[in-house]
Amino acid sequence: MRKYRILAYWIATLTILYLMIFAVYVKGFYDAKLYAVSHLKTIWLDVFPSNETYVEVDFSDFIKDVYVDGSVVLVAGSVGYKPSPTVVYPSALIAAYDVDGKLLWRHVVINPNVSSEFNGLEVYNDKVYAVGTIGGKAVIYVYNRRGDFIYTISLPRADEFIERGLEVYAWNNSLYVLTSRRILRMSFSGDILWSINLTGSAYFHSGVVYLVRKVADRLILEAVDHRGKVNLVANISLSEWMLSIGHGKAHVDVYDLCIYRGRAYILMRINIVSECHILLAIYDLRSGDYNLMEYSFSGRDHGGSVATANDAVYIAGFSYVKGWRKPLLIKTDLNGNLIWIWIPNLTVPSFSLVEDVDVVGDRIYVAGCTLNSQGMNSAFTMCLEEFKGTFIIENFVEYVLKPFVAKLTLLAPFSITLLPLIALLYVAYRDYREKRWRDFVISMLTLLAVVVATVYFIRPALSDLTLLSYE
Repeated sequence: MRKYRILAYWIATLTILYLMIFAVYVKGFYDAKLYAVSHLKTIWLDVFPSNETYVEVDFSDFIKDVYVDGSVVLVAGSVGYKPSPTVVYPSALIAAYDVDGKLLWRHVVINPNVSSEFNGLEVYNDKVYAVGTIGGKAVIYVYNRRGDFIYTISLPRADEFIERGLEVYAWNNSLYVLTSRRILRMSFSGDILWSINLTGSAYFHSGVVYLVRKVADRLILEAVDHRGKVNLVANISLSEWMLSIGHGKAHVDVYDLCIYRGRAYILMRINIVSECHILLAIYDLRSGDYNLMEYSFSGRDHGGSVATANDAVYIAGFSYVKGWRKPLLIKTDLNGNLIWIWIPNLTVPSFSLVEDVDVVGDRIYVAGCTLNSQGMNSAFTMCLEEFKGTFIIENFVEYVLKPFVAKLTLLAPFSITLLPLIALLYVAYRDYREKRWRDFVISMLTLLAVVVATVYFIRPALSDLTLLSYE
């Protein structure tokens, strides 16, 4: 019995050493893993272009805006048009899908001389308004819900297409257009009712345009009513905000704004030396109270769009993982507490991002751009659905059994730990039967040490099993 005990102890010691060496050796392997939630599954995905006439153009093919109107999912962006084998024009793209991903119609507006793109969408009185820059001019294209072109509205100034910041809102029989230069209220025939030289990130809510912008060290939140009157809502010191989260005078950029349940959700990015973190400022419009939340997953995280629905906040953007840009989607509660993150577990390296997000019911619609299998940039639209939490057989198979089997190989290096566990259990059992209590305690403590070491070093693999996306 003594020789079996010595053998079991030696096996246990060698196993712990093996686990330590293995954990150090593959640390980079685990650090490279992409983490995402098991709460999402892909309902449908469309990548455009998909033929020889419309082709990929490096960093020019993207979906900038996704807008869900009832049973129709509308997207707007840009795609490469190839009239000949040697000529490619980035052209404006608008498309409509049903909620199941079936393409209803698609239009590409081509200008042979200057790059064109659509940046914003709005639906009002059964008409679709797509705003963008076509041939170097800021215009609004108007379609009916069947996709038939009706007419265009040209914005008067030629310098309003400089940035990708055009948005359009329709309310009270007029259009509210935010350009890279100003805010305009226009009639549907194109007449300007008023114009204000303000710019920034805007959100339209109950007839009021909320506008947030950075001025020096101040964050300015303003509200423009339907008469064009500007009211100051908040004037906040960014340096004080940064100090409240321990960053001092860090550089901050403002990206998007959303109003929900009496609060303004302001999406920002903070640059800290070589890192970028996502910031979400939550400002109570009634009390003036505010909270600042910071999110960092890879150390180089960017948020470009924020949306609210179902008493939750959704942030879309991208995150750098091992030098590659990956789509990123974050869900938080209304106080900014993280619920889950989503970074797709792509099979090949990619350079991708989510430009916009819209949420209707249980479905989340995201759009942006990604590299395809040929290494070219493509626009994509994707519909995701959250796990509903009803623990039925179908969900068990989809969310537990399939991913567990798919990722079981991550645990293969730890299978050697079964040998000392079996040996130590046998020795402890013999000590118990023969009432050698001192030896029994030593055997159990050794067994516990092996179990603790295994669990400690196996944690990254267990995290991968529970956090990797299963699409």
